[in-house]
Formats: sequence, structure tokens, C-alpha cells
Amino acid sequence: MCVKKFLKKLMLNKFGIDEVFVIHARHGSEQRERWVKELFKQYDIPFQFISEEDSVLPLEELSTNYFPPNIRETLSKGVVLCTLSHFVCYEKIVKQQNALTLIFEDDPCFLKDFHKRLERVTTEAKNLKKGFIISLERTTLQFPSWKKIRKGQYLYEAQKSRCAGAYLVDLNAASMMLESLKKEKCLKAIDIWHNIILQKGTINMYWSHPPLVEQASHNGKLHSQIQQSRSRFQWLVQKFYKMYILRWFR
Repeated sequence: MCVKKFLKKLMLNKFGIDEVFVIHARHGSEQRERWVKELFKQYDIPFQFISEEDSVLPLEELSTNYFPPNIRETLSKGVVLCTLSHFVCYEKIVKQQNALTLIFEDDPCFLKDFHKRLERVTTEAKNLKKGFIISLERTTLQFPSWKKIRKGQYLYEAQKSRCAGAYLVDLNAASMMLESLKKEKCLKAIDIWHNIILQKGTINMYWSHPPLVEQASHNGKLHSQIQQSRSRFQWLVQKFYKMYILRWFR
């Protein structure tokens, strides 16, 4: 390992993070590949691109392991492959016995003081019961109620996911999610599936606040490959309303 890469790895180890995975389609996503490489270089974060092709299993067998045979009747090819790539991340986490892993989809926008806030989040995570996912993003523009916010606190227990564009997952949660898939196949996109297993008590969910990440395909900076993107203006209007007004009524 070169000295520069080693030093970057040390920074992650300081946060208690073993690996950083970025979900990325290997074909037809050159713009996103450039986006990720430039962003992560700017922030000195080592990462590994992950797609369904990184599984040791052929695609057909991988899909059969995690989805029912008729899944394409309800989910598009892009959603299936994206969701499979998250499952491949969980396979790698369990195989490598990674205590804590940071997972992104390939359109992150890092927000103010990203490194500082990430350190605060991972410090608080050490006190959580094992078997958790920590949502780092504000893509869905959902926030803890003002009534729940505590000065100096970054993690808040949540009852649902805020999409799967940026999250921390521990070894226990990855293991339990793979075990859950052995009993019942996935029928939904990854973020909805997270909500399903959360409701079953398989994992615990937390939101970071303030958030650390936005998805560029949602805030208008990049085109979404699987859904219609909002314009930048629409995003800013909705963000202002949901961050500063709606939260007073929850």
C-alpha cells in the first residue's frame, strides 16, 4: 500500500470505519464515476466501487438468492441491480468482518464540515446497541422534530429510512440483513426494504442531525438514472419548508 493511501486509511480508522463502498454501475455511468473520483480525492477518502459484478456468484444466481423469480414484473432492472449491489456490500462486510462500513450510492454531495461531523457521528455510534444503520443524508428532506433536538447530540433513533444514498452499517446489521434474506426474498427497492426489516425489528435505524450528505440526483446537480430528478429550485424551496417550518408541527 502506498504511503498516501495508507495515511487515508489511518484517517478512516480514527473514525472506526473499516471500509468505504460506493454503489456504482460499471457501464454507462462515466459522469458519476468522474463525480465520485473527484469528490473523494478532494476529501481524501479511500473507497471501493461496488456493483453486482463484484459478487463471487454469477448475476443470475445472485439475483435468485435475494429476489423472487418474477421480480422484474415489479421492479426495473436498474432498481434490481442497485439493490443487489447493496447486498454485495453486506456480503463483503460479513466476509471481511468489518465492524463499521460507510456505504454511498454514486452521487453524494458532502455538506459542511463533513469530516468533523462524521467523527462526531462515529463517536456516538460506539454507544449504540449493535445491529444498526445510521442514515447520513437529507435526500428525502426528513428531519427529527425540533422537540427532540438536543445540543451536542448527533444521532436520533428513527422509525424509517431516509433512502440509501449514504449510511453507516455495522457488522451485526449486515449479518442480520443477510440472514433475513435467507428466510424471505426482497420484493422492494433497497430503501423500502430497509423500512420493512426495520418494522420487523431486524435492525435499528438512526438519523444523523445535522445531516452529512445530499444526493446529487435529488438536489438537481446530477440526473437520476432511475427516477425523475427535481430541479435545483424545487429542491431549495422544499428544503427550506421542511427544514425550518414543517418540523415545528411534528
